[in-house]
Amino acid sequence: REHTGGIVVITGAIWGVCLAWVICFLATGMSSMHSGYTRIPIELDQAAAVLGASPLKILWRIHLPLLSLSLCTAFLAVMVDTFKELPSTLVLRPFDVKTLAIATYVLASDDRVADAAPYALTLIVLTSICMLSIYNLQSRMMKRHV
Repeated sequence: REHTGGIVVITGAIWGVCLAWVICFLATGMSSMHSGYTRIPIELDQAAAVLGASPLKILWRIHLPLLSLSLCTAFLAVMVDTFKELPSTLVLRPFDVKTLAIATYVLASDDRVADAAPYALTLIVLTSICMLSIYNLQSRMMKRHV
C-alpha cells in the first residue's frame, strides 16, 4: 500500500474548506466581537458576580443581549467574505463541488461570460443584502449608544 500523505486528507474534503475559511475569516468576526465587548462595562460583570451569578449566567443574561448586534454584524461580515472567497475554496474543494464564486470563475475563464452572469449577479445580490443588513445594524447600534 502506498502512503498518500496528509495533504490528501486536507484537500478534497469539505472540512478542509471549512477549516481554511475559519482560519481566513477569524479576524473578521473577532474584530466585530472585540468592539462589542469593549462597550460592555466591567462593572456589569462585577455586579452580577457579587449578586451570585455564575459566569455562564453572566454570559447568557448580560453579554449575549448586549452583543446581539455585534454577533449579527460579525456573522454578516463573515458571510460576505465567504461568498466571494475563491483561492482556498478552489484549491481545497472536493471534486464536483462548486460555490457561486467557483462557478463564476470557471465559466468566465472559459469565456462563457453569459453563462457566468447569473452566478455573478447572485453573488452581487447576496452580498448587497448582507451589506445593507450590516448598515442597518450599525445605524441601530449608533442610535442605541447615542
